[in-house]
Amino acid sequence: VARDVNKVLHFTPRITQGGTILIHETASITELATVQRNFSDEYAWEEEWLGSTKRIKLSGDFVAKAGYDLAQPFAIDVSQDGKTIQTTMPPAKVLSVEQKHERVLQDESGIWNKLTPADREHVKNEFLKHARERIGQSNILLEADKKLMDELGTIIRKESPQPVTISRAPSN
Repeated sequence: VARDVNKVLHFTPRITQGGTILIHETASITELATVQRNFSDEYAWEEEWLGSTKRIKLSGDFVAKAGYDLAQPFAIDVSQDGKTIQTTMPPAKVLSVEQKHERVLQDESGIWNKLTPADREHVKNEFLKHARERIGQSNILLEADKKLMDELGTIIRKESPQPVTISRAPSN
């Protein structure tokens, strides 16, 4: 199981049987991305000063990756009889959000309230923050969990000569 997990997912979890550690966990990377999603977002900003309003509206395309921080405990525990397997893993998280394209939909200074380079930089930073929040509120973390459990199930069932029940340990 450890060899096949490493072959497919590029890390080796700690493997125990009946409480005895058979293989210690190793990881050559610290994060494991199991889901990648492309998405689009929009962000609008405006600031009024003495009746003069400046506005910026942006649209963009992003790529988000979700998965696991492998610096946290990740283990597969096999029962003494080998019929049940319980995984212990960190919660899935958004690992990265990268902006691929940006479109300026509106860039408008007020009559005496002019847009500055600092305004534009601030709006770009807020746009990325907004995109991160939006993807974090989606179902990408559930998808990351499902993908990993499906992959582990495929690997373990392929190697097991008997039916195996796989479950995830409850989170603390």
